Amino acid sequence: RHDELVDHVDELLEALEEDISQFSSIPDFSYRRQLGRAAISSMCEDLSRRSTPADEFSGDYLQLYTEWSQGESDACGRPLATQSSDRYTTGEAVYVDDMKIKDLTHAGVVVSSKAHAKILKDIPKGGTNYPGKLAFNVLGADDTPMFADGSVLAVGQVIGVVVAEDLQTARRAAMLVKVHYEELPAVLTM
Repeated sequence: RHDELVDHVDELLEALEEDISQFSSIPDFSYRRQLGRAAISSMCEDLSRRSTPADEFSGDYLQLYTEWSQGESDACGRPLATQSSDRYTTGEAVYVDDMKIKDLTHAGVVVSSKAHAKILKDIPKGGTNYPGKLAFNVLGADDTPMFADGSVLAVGQVIGVVVAEDLQTARRAAMLVKVHYEELPAVLTM
């Protein structure tokens, strides 16, 4: 390979000349061009002195593993097909997201956009008229607070959940919920 590089030194120098000609307006351009040509010439000369003919090169010392004989019945290291692998590779497999279940609802989470704030309204009213949206819940069935209780302490803290007929509708309606905050001092560094 080194010999091939040395054979193409002139082509390499021409390519260098084409590439650097766009920088001819910079100071000391001719000096820098000569420096680059000298470096390439020196590298090629050094490689030609060190090059070894291809037939003298032996890659035996590069062998990092040992070949082991393995019987046909030995499963170790061989790919084994599972019952469903054909369906996965052909795209026929049915995933949970692909299943349509009757009366299944989806949740979109409403999260805080403030690091530390007091929530001014009890239940945000935004997104209530979004088509396909079924409900918005801030409290559990027994009034146990499951989400932010009057104030938020971090960006991304869960404030509530929008329930809808499908996942995309739930997510979109959750993004439309407008929460009004009174910002409080927040620690933004460690």
